[in-house]
Amino acid sequence: MEFSIKTVKCYVCSTLIERSEQALKIIYGRGQSPICDACKNRVEYKHSRRKQIKQSKQSKQIKQSKQSKQSPTPTQAPLEIEKNIPIPKKFLSPRRAKYPFSKMELLDSFFVEVRDTKHANQVRSNVYTCLKRHNEYHKQNIKLTGRYIKKDGGIRIWRIE
Repeated sequence: MEFSIKTVKCYVCSTLIERSEQALKIIYGRGQSPICDACKNRVEYKHSRRKQIKQSKQSKQIKQSKQSKQSPTPTQAPLEIEKNIPIPKKFLSPRRAKYPFSKMELLDSFFVEVRDTKHANQVRSNVYTCLKRHNEYHKQNIKLTGRYIKKDGGIRIWRIE
């Protein structure tokens, strides 16, 4: 059986190589591209080196886990249970408010400029997070609603409760 030889370019280095039609059929059938022997050796070396590195890392991890199992861990003295120790208050650092929640009365609003709808959603989320913290710190129950106003290029936040 006679196969014709074709000259094709190496996929990696573009040198001309000769391959039989049958070999090319197999290569293309696998969804691969033809490469010369020099490039093939480099690729195989690269893959084998990666495999060696991976195996050495795994063996190091196994050795470390065996050593950690063998070496005794220092034992901690039993913890003492103490009674009637007062719990300190939570410390929340006072900082300048980013949004004017405490100054707002019912149906007051403020406006925040935004770049686009994605930024508007980020700002709205930030406002509600700040409101939650404000309500916890000041023991209030302020409720807000917000709307994206395209023509003004921002969102407006109203106090509704």
